[in-house]
Amino acid sequence: MRKFYEEELFLLNQELFYMGKLCEEILNSVTADLKGEACEYDNVRNLEAQIDEKEREIEHRCMKLLLLQQPVAQDLRNVSAALKMISDLERIGDQALDIDELIPYVEKMDKDNLGIVISMVEQCRKMLAESITAYIGTDVVLAKKVVDEDDIVDDLYVKQKNKLICLFEEGHPHAQAGLDLLIIAKYLERIADHCTNVAEWALFSIEGKREF
Repeated sequence: MRKFYEEELFLLNQELFYMGKLCEEILNSVTADLKGEACEYDNVRNLEAQIDEKEREIEHRCMKLLLLQQPVAQDLRNVSAALKMISDLERIGDQALDIDELIPYVEKMDKDNLGIVISMVEQCRKMLAESITAYIGTDVVLAKKVVDEDDIVDDLYVKQKNKLICLFEEGHPHAQAGLDLLIIAKYLERIADHCTNVAEWALFSIEGKREF
């Protein structure tokens, strides 16, 4: 019975890792669109659909484990954390699609302004990869590092907001594009929060403490 549970947990972790990779890929596509390197909208939409489907598959696997195996202690924390994490990962996919839909409206902004949100996307992708690795590898230090890194994205958001306020005050000709860019920055701040949530649930699964 224990061997069966461990095999199921291994498969659960594999699926969670794959879902994390889909989220990384969708953020990479958003970055490419922001940089003007490619037109990735169709790919982003397809990835978002895959992320939704993977959430449903993992949720089904978790519920089956809870009903059939009735895990306790560490085992229960692992499954519970996975259920919470997939919700955050699904939101990352949704918000990445929302961002990509706005990109055509911000293309008139100069590269300096776009550079800040590109840095935000890249930092989010890094945090996402680290949070999933922390969960799979039961790495407390790495999970706490992700939580601390949320401040980096928060600071970039404030920097972007202040920069756009200055542009508006100066009568920038593309004020509407600036507003759309600020919305993109806000979405990215939320994505960073979701990455932080994943790291915090990883900590919960490892340590059994919920300090958030």
